Amino acid sequence: MNTEQAAKLPTPDDPRWFTGAYNSTIEELGAQLIQEELGRKSSNMESIPESRQLPAVHQSTMTADGVTVFFRHAGPESPTAPTIVLLHGFPSSSFMFRNLIPHLALAGYRVFAPDLPGFGFTDVDPARGYHYTFQNLAATFEAFVDALHLRRFALYVCDLGAPVGLRFALRRPDALAALVTQNGNLYREGLARPFWAPFEAYWAQPTPSHCPPARDALRCLVEYPATRWRYTQGSPSLARRVSLEPCDLDQTLLDRPGIKEVQLDLFHDYRSNVELYPAFQRYLAQSVVPVLAVWGRHDPIYTPDGAVAFRRDVRDMEIRWIDAGHFALEGNEVDVAGAMCEFFDTYYIFSPLAA
Repeated sequence: MNTEQAAKLPTPDDPRWFTGAYNSTIEELGAQLIQEELGRKSSNMESIPESRQLPAVHQSTMTADGVTVFFRHAGPESPTAPTIVLLHGFPSSSFMFRNLIPHLALAGYRVFAPDLPGFGFTDVDPARGYHYTFQNLAATFEAFVDALHLRRFALYVCDLGAPVGLRFALRRPDALAALVTQNGNLYREGLARPFWAPFEAYWAQPTPSHCPPARDALRCLVEYPATRWRYTQGSPSLARRVSLEPCDLDQTLLDRPGIKEVQLDLFHDYRSNVELYPAFQRYLAQSVVPVLAVWGRHDPIYTPDGAVAFRRDVRDMEIRWIDAGHFALEGNEVDVAGAMCEFFDTYYIFSPLAA
């Protein structure tokens, strides 16, 4: 995608953003982007040295909290190996970590990345009567951690994975050896306007279905133009190298029966996360868990102020800025893996003395 094409992509202050009026633009660029992506994949595969082939990423399922949780994993099998757990955001899944996991495994880490209920390939039987709230997502994540017998690990969170992970941390304050937040916000000043304005109108309703117009105002966020926008906005260079695979998969999974309504219910419940921000911040201050913020500096959803705000509560804190938008990991996996490994070494995260 060239600069002229990138300019056609939506921006957060575009008045068309909440109208869903982007289909023609997406269709116009689609064919050319597919050809660019195919060429890019071919050249990337040829550039990997034979001696540095990355470890395989495995896919498995397990039952946790009555839910069939799909997860990706790689790295040493030993339960004593240093462990990292990765929590995705909206509207993605563990697929967003497909290129990060092998680099972390190559560095010697044991890595797990689950799909949360309502996302990815995790399956919730309707007979389970699952109620989609962030408290329940956190409970399922806790059950997943217990099923793997994980006692202490570094947690990577992105987007809505942040409040899920911090809810877990409030219940298991000694479980986190470190926190890596990639555009995972825990501060009010990180909530960007105008993006969050329609959410606040929705949150003012007592129930998700109380005011259909407030709910319907957010429906465009579960459609393809918005899904693609999350990956491509941020900088012209990002738009040029963005892969079609993650946004296409995200949308395919969103389009399954009932999933969009699940997401709209979670949009309403997100207000409970904002209400918990003070508790999350107290945990950070009292636990002295080291925090690495890897942040796309052009994110129109969670602003850089959200990254800087961690410094108020965290003693051992570093920020790595990325010339990207909301999904800053996409296309920057090698740099992010390197930053994580360096951070873990600097703060002796997995040293016996730090346990």
